[in-house]
Amino acid sequence: LYVRHQLVTKLSIYRSRDIKAKMALFRCLILVLGLTGWAWSDSPRPTIHERIYREIDATVPCFRLVNATHQIGCSASSTNTRGVVQYVNSSESLIQLVNHGPHHPYIALLEPRLLTRDNILRLKSSSRISGTLVRFRNETNATTSTIPEGLGSLSPQEKSPNAQFAYGGSSQVEWNPEGDALSFFDFGDFPILALPSAAFDEVLDCFNQNNADGDFPLCSAEITADMNVVKDTPTCFRREKLLTMQTTGTTLCEPLGDNNVWGTLFDFRNKSSNPADYDGSPFIMLTTKLDSSAFFPNLAFGANNELAGIATLLAAVEALGKLKKEGHLMDTTRPIMYTFFHGESWDYIGSSRMVYDMARGDFPYPERDNRRG
Repeated sequence: LYVRHQLVTKLSIYRSRDIKAKMALFRCLILVLGLTGWAWSDSPRPTIHERIYREIDATVPCFRLVNATHQIGCSASSTNTRGVVQYVNSSESLIQLVNHGPHHPYIALLEPRLLTRDNILRLKSSSRISGTLVRFRNETNATTSTIPEGLGSLSPQEKSPNAQFAYGGSSQVEWNPEGDALSFFDFGDFPILALPSAAFDEVLDCFNQNNADGDFPLCSAEITADMNVVKDTPTCFRREKLLTMQTTGTTLCEPLGDNNVWGTLFDFRNKSSNPADYDGSPFIMLTTKLDSSAFFPNLAFGANNELAGIATLLAAVEALGKLKKEGHLMDTTRPIMYTFFHGESWDYIGSSRMVYDMARGDFPYPERDNRRG
């Protein structure tokens, strides 16, 4: 079971040298407003926060996940993550930033071709870097959409996904040779956000206008993406239970999962409407998965990942259905079930639940239905 925390992500940019001046102005305004009886309370003038910060919308975070034993993914610190914005468009500029940046901490503004495991881990391991912002191109026209240079073979999955669940306890078959397992790395309090090109360019403009010469004031960023889920699933649910006792409706843990879809070519119950008549005879299962995984799950939906399996299974079911309707396929002692599992990318959630229900006698037909009120 993997769970994540429902979080609200926010990115703001500001000029770091302006803060002292604005706070002095804020103290002056408090004094004036106190003497005048808050004469400006209904004024449309921008607030101090609005004068300092510029909110950046449409951010897509890498978020944190936990299972029964491990924690993976990203989060910002509980006090928010701040840093001077630094544009990184080459391996050389990345190395220069990690080793020699004079105004650290930095938040790296990264072009997508540099989104590799080595580069991300180099940024994460540096005490000079507090977070990373990555450009993504959100083209809606499939005929003109392009994959950024160098990303054609990028895969944040493992080389042998879910190998620990293979027969015998492990698998040596690396059927995903380009996998770098970036999605399974624990980044701790190191936020990584994807920005659409328009938002990325807005931050880049702030960098070009203020940071190109290295002199103050400098364009800086603040990231709000704290995730309260930590360590593992039992710890998460235990904390949520304690908080629920104090505050109604508190949610720390959001289990991953959805619905499996299944059907049969012939009725397993031998034309009886009583679920107890199912005799537990073996049957043939045709299965595939509905889900996929991505480093930025809310950005990459992974349609191509499972499309081949879904199309193949649907074609097989259609062909078998036509044979049945035409009378060429008769009811056999080995019924056929077709199943679309959800959650397979994360420890086989969908199929594991089906096996669990089978072991309890709740699938394919609940044995206890006739004993329930």
